[in-house]
Amino acid sequence: MRAIGWLALLGVAGCGGAAGSAREPPTEPVGRAAPSARVTTGDDEREEARADAPPIVPAHGPLSEDDLHRGVIARLGDAPFAACTVEPLPPALRRRVRSGDDVASLRAHVSMDVPDDAITTARVEGREGVVYRSAALDPRSEVGDLGYRVRLRDATTGAEEDLALGLTALRPLVLVHNPMVPLVEGGAVQIEAELRAMDDASIDFRPLDATSTTRDGRERLVRCRLEDLRRDQDRDGLTDVAEQRLLTDAWDPDTDGDGTRDGDDVSPLGSAAPASDADAVWLAAAREIARDEDGLHVVVRSGARLDLGAREEGGARVLVLREDELAAYQRRYGLRAPVVIAVRMRGRDRAEVTVDRVWSQSVLDARRDASGVWSLVAR
Repeated sequence: MRAIGWLALLGVAGCGGAAGSAREPPTEPVGRAAPSARVTTGDDEREEARADAPPIVPAHGPLSEDDLHRGVIARLGDAPFAACTVEPLPPALRRRVRSGDDVASLRAHVSMDVPDDAITTARVEGREGVVYRSAALDPRSEVGDLGYRVRLRDATTGAEEDLALGLTALRPLVLVHNPMVPLVEGGAVQIEAELRAMDDASIDFRPLDATSTTRDGRERLVRCRLEDLRRDQDRDGLTDVAEQRLLTDAWDPDTDGDGTRDGDDVSPLGSAAPASDADAVWLAAAREIARDEDGLHVVVRSGARLDLGAREEGGARVLVLREDELAAYQRRYGLRAPVVIAVRMRGRDRAEVTVDRVWSQSVLDARRDASGVWSLVAR
């Protein structure tokens, strides 16, 4: 089953897309883009876009696999919605000394919790803030291409919000600490960035010193409007930025129609029930991954997308894709190592499960108890 993941990954590496964009970085400035009528460049145009926006999809039952597939492919074909713009860093904001970006120093600047993957922290406009790397919308890998988020805390009330920026490290920028740049100004999050684009063609799933990146030495300023970062048009608990990364419908609170709103769904593209013992074992393995590991897990599967149930606060998500969907996903977001869960039945109540992450592989034994519940034990 390792071949499935390798074929999907190697096929994408040779067909341009994100890998090509890494070798040919975009010219500056990078503008704002959005699907169809939701392109926004000014206040008047924002209001016009909202007036022309499609209505929120009413409640519906589970979607068929074909309907889910068509929706995913269509959304991957939409122009990406960018909540952030990129421009040259003004000379007045250039760093004089490059230091103070270790986690201990960053934690000393604020009283809020600062993750280990913090990039920068600041106190500004009555708020504390931290920008950090996260696996919530970008699966973990040995490359380190995690997504960026901002956490803001009101210094008076203590209220916090945590928002995805829709940006991923090394694709093609990395965000860096610069105390000269106000973290929040004019209703936008600001942070310095440098071009360090991962060349996907250099990723061969061997020691990482073989990978290469494109750099140009120019300093950039990333600005992300808080209004855009917060937008949740269907009020399902996922911002529109997050919906884009999870391939859900930003206008449908329950994309797959399983009765759980997208923001509370472990697998918001899965609504089917197991149709066989092998399906039930696969479901048990996927749920164990979601229960034991945080972040986003991209799983490739040819069968129906199964309903993994409701998500606990802060829990993992599982994005189940067909191979053609995975190829389109990687053309947009870069080469990723998908998880492949292979089930081999060993009788009526036993099975062997192989979990292949390309970077690593594990084998588990599955057994069904008298009540019909499958449990898994690592070998």
